[in-house]
Amino acid sequence: GIARAGDAVLPVVGRVSMDLTAIDVTDLSPLPVSGDDVVFFGEGLPVAEVVHHLDPAEAALLDRREFLVGPDGFLE
Repeated sequence: GIARAGDAVLPVVGRVSMDLTAIDVTDLSPLPVSGDDVVFFGEGLPVAEVVHHLDPAEAALLDRREFLVGPDGFLE
């Protein structure tokens, strides 16, 4: 998955749990600080963009629209 911190779109790393999600801020400058907003979908990061970074099963859980999966496994 992906997340937005400020103007940067960052990859989600590892598994998402009930109370913790890790994002890779390695190349982000300045680094976020406690209290900064991180958006997983919503204003500035629509669900339609997020689903293109997920596998089809994950996308189906997040995006209730009908979509087609091509032979390469990517959303079309």
